[in-house]
Parts: sequence; structure tokens; C-alpha cells
Amino acid sequence: MLQADLKKKLYWITFLRVLVVSMLVLSTLLTRDKADALFWTTIQRFMLGVAGFTFVLTAAVLVTLWRTTRQRTLQIIAYVQIIFDVGINATLVLVTGGATSLFTFLFSLTIINASVLLYRTGAVVAALLSAVGYGAIILVELRVIPQPSWIQLSLTEDIYNSLSINLVTFIAVAMLAGQLSEQLRTTRSRLEESEISLADLRVLNDMIVNSLEIAIITVSFDKRVILCNRWVRQLTGYDDSDVLYESLEVTFPPLAELVDASGRRPVQHEDVQISRRDGTTVITRVSVFPLVKKGKERIGTVLSVQDITSFREMERRIKQHERLAAVGELSAGIAHEIRNPLAAISGSVQMLQDNPRLDDHERRLLDIVVKESDYLNGLITDFLAYARPSTMEIGAVNVVQLISETLQMCVAGASVPVVTKLSGRSDAWAKGDRRQLRQVLWNLFTNAIDAMPSGGSIHVDVQLNAMPQNEVLIAVSDTGGGIPDDLIDRIFTPFFTTKERGTGLGLATVHAIVELHGGKIAVESSESGTTFRVALPANRAASDHDDESPMRGEAA
Repeated sequence: MLQADLKKKLYWITFLRVLVVSMLVLSTLLTRDKADALFWTTIQRFMLGVAGFTFVLTAAVLVTLWRTTRQRTLQIIAYVQIIFDVGINATLVLVTGGATSLFTFLFSLTIINASVLLYRTGAVVAALLSAVGYGAIILVELRVIPQPSWIQLSLTEDIYNSLSINLVTFIAVAMLAGQLSEQLRTTRSRLEESEISLADLRVLNDMIVNSLEIAIITVSFDKRVILCNRWVRQLTGYDDSDVLYESLEVTFPPLAELVDASGRRPVQHEDVQISRRDGTTVITRVSVFPLVKKGKERIGTVLSVQDITSFREMERRIKQHERLAAVGELSAGIAHEIRNPLAAISGSVQMLQDNPRLDDHERRLLDIVVKESDYLNGLITDFLAYARPSTMEIGAVNVVQLISETLQMCVAGASVPVVTKLSGRSDAWAKGDRRQLRQVLWNLFTNAIDAMPSGGSIHVDVQLNAMPQNEVLIAVSDTGGGIPDDLIDRIFTPFFTTKERGTGLGLATVHAIVELHGGKIAVESSESGTTFRVALPANRAASDHDDESPMRGEAA
């Protein structure tokens, strides 16, 4: 910073010197006294020589300034220029009348220039050099120093007064200019420190605002967005260019309504739905605060916007689970009471079937009763498994082994040809209840087979996912006709089924078991088939004992 500042000053002083010398040369060339032609010719030649020397020095200084950035070199250049200026001033004063010259003021100008370049030190050096130069002129005028033949100086009566006045002037100008330059340097230093502190505060402020895991939006009186942090982009999907300096009424109308309402009442923790850039909707909790400056004058509004979509979804699921639990307890009791007489009916009908006097019609009716009783008993069993799951026995489960066993049993009982493929990791171990996870796989494989009435293939892929958490990922894909888009959101709803004799509890039970294990399940479907993706907590301790090798296998 110091180097750049001094270099900039040297450029300006050099330009100013060239300008002043050029003006002096021009004025000398335009001024000519015919009565003393020889004297003016000498002066003009002298000024042209000064101008030439100045231009050569200027070129050398500019080249040096262009090639150097060292502070020491720049200071040397500054002192050389001060010495040069004082020498030129002394020579000019000497040839233009000595103590009575009109150009004595150039010494003061040089002192001021020196204070600009080198502050108080430069002013003092320039004042001392100017005093020496002016004293030498006085000595020449007093004939103490021999006077050149081309200089015409006559001894003035007030020469000593001129000497004392100019010396005092040099000292006064040096003190004043030095003091002002030092104050200017101190003020500039403080200003730079303030700018640095302000920049640091701005960086710190941006870090704090962007570290908050909530969106911060600041709007002006006309509800135009003047500031927003990075969480606004994550929450809404809009870039800064889409939001900044745009009206809140255009970008987020619900928030604009809250800003209007904040003028009439406090707005704290209000739930508002906001549309994202991709068209989806997020549920947010918004608080509105007035932005005030000193004197409590309101200059805008600050909004804090927190995404609570996942919280609301969790709240909804908890309430749903509570309702289902209450209904499940009641229904389980009723189902248990139905199961006992149903077993009695089924047993009694089977005993009646042993009667040899039954004709074919009566025997067919009794078969229907037994078949429907078995169906109702299976429905009650599935319902009890869903509504009142048994206590889990958590342990390490070899996922690949469990998949192979379950898939083999399902395919063996299928009425259509099914080709199976198992791929992925062979070292995947899950943490869960083996019996309940077998139920999950059984239901998924059974649904896959039912979705392929003419046969097809089932592909099961197993992977390990370490980030963001240790999970076993199981993907079950079939080549069936897929699930219609208008039904895919309802497949995990209890008692919803598209099968003629389905209970509607298979996938609901799968969903409940996966969630009880702390896992997740998702579905993707198209006309070429359906894929269920199950994520279960991994048992890393058990996985570390196996080789982490890929697995390939096919069966018909």
C-alpha cells in the first residue's frame, strides 16, 4: 500500500514539474526586451537547457518507476527529485535577479511537494536545501562567491531582510506543510484501518448470516429484496439474480402479505406455504422484524424463514401412527374375537364334510365355506401382523443369504416362469429382526410375481451406502406392467389393493416394518416395470468380517 501510494505521488509530481517547466520556457520565449537582447538570449538558452534536462530526468524517472516496486528505490527517486527541484529553483532565481527575483516562491512550492512525497521529513530536507540554495544566491550577490559573467546582479539595500524573510518563510512552510502532511497520513492510515475493520465486519456479518440454518430476507419500504443469505437459494431454488431487487409481491406473495400485516400486529412464528422454483411447495415458519436505524426510524423489514416441511410431515406421520395404533388396538381385539368363532365354524364345516350322505351340491357349498373361512383367517392374520407387530429381536442379518432363501421359496411356489438375478455386494449385513425382514422380502417378491401374470424376471441389487449414514440398499425390480401414476401414492395405504383377492395389507405391513427398523422405502414405476428401494440400517461390525466383493448370480 505504501509503495503504491508513493509511486502514484511521484507520477503526479513528475507530471506537474514538466508542466511548470514547460510554462516557464514558453513564457520566457514569448518575453523579450529589445534593449537588452543579449541578456534575454542568454536566459532563453538557459531555460531551454533546463527544459531539456528536465525532460531527460523525467524519462529516466518514468522508466525507473515503471520497473521498480521497492520502497527504498522510490524514496531515493523522491530525494533526487527534491534536490533537482531545489537546484533548478536556485539557478532560475540566480539568473532572474537574485534576491529580487519573482521566482523565489518556487522554493516554497518545492517544500510543499516534498511534504506531499515524504511528509515531514521531506519538508524539512527541502527547506534546508532551499535555505542553502538561497544563501548561495545571496553570497553570489555579495561577491563572496564569484559571479558568472553572463549573470547581471546588483547589490540591493534590503538583501539581508530578503534573506531573513525567505529563510523564515522556508521554515514556516516546512513546518506547516509537514504538519498537514503528517495529519493527512495519520487520517489516511486510520481510514484504511477503518475500511479494513469495516470489511472484516462485513465478512463476519456475511459468515454469521449464511451460517444460520434459516433463510434471512431483508426488504426495503417498497418491499424490494435488498439482502438475502444462501439459505434462501436452498429453500426456494431461486438464484440471487432472481430475487435481489425484485418485489416481494412478485417473488413470494405470501411473505409480502406478512410484511403488510407486520405494520398492524406482531408477526411471529406464522406458518406459510411458499412455492419453489420447480413448482413444489414448502411449508415455512416466518417471523417478521422491523429494520430500524439509530433514532428508531424504520428503514425496512427483516424476515426469518425456516423450512418446517419435514417437521410437519413427521408430525403428520406421528399423528397417523397414533390414530392407527389406537384403531389397531381396538381392531386387534375385535379381530381376535372374530377369529375364535371363525375357527369353530371352519372346524364344524369340515366335520360336516365327512358325512357320506351329502350330495355334490351340498359338498360344493361346504367347500366354499371352508375356503372363505381360510381367506378370512388369513386376512385377520395379516391385519394382526400389521396392527400389532410382535416384539423385534434385533441382530445382525446376512441380507444376501436372506434374499436368496426367500426368493427361492417365492419362485418355487409361483405358477408362472420367473427368472431371478441377484447382484451387488455380498458383504451386506443389516441390523434388524430376521423374521420381520423376511416378511418384507416375501411381500415384495410376491407382489413382483403377481405383477407378471405371464412370467418375467426379478432383479435384486444390494449395495452399501456409507454416506450420509451406514445403510444397506436393496432394490427389487420386476418386468411387470407397472403401477398407474394415479395409484402409486396409495400403495402403502392399509386395505388399498388392486388385486381381486388381495387384503391391501401386504405393502402396508412392509412400510410399517421398514419404518420400525429406522429405514426407508420408495417406489419407482413405469410401463416396463416397478422397482422398490429399501434402505435399512447397516451392521458394520458384521460387514467388516466379510470380503467386500461384488456378487453376481442368476437363477431360473
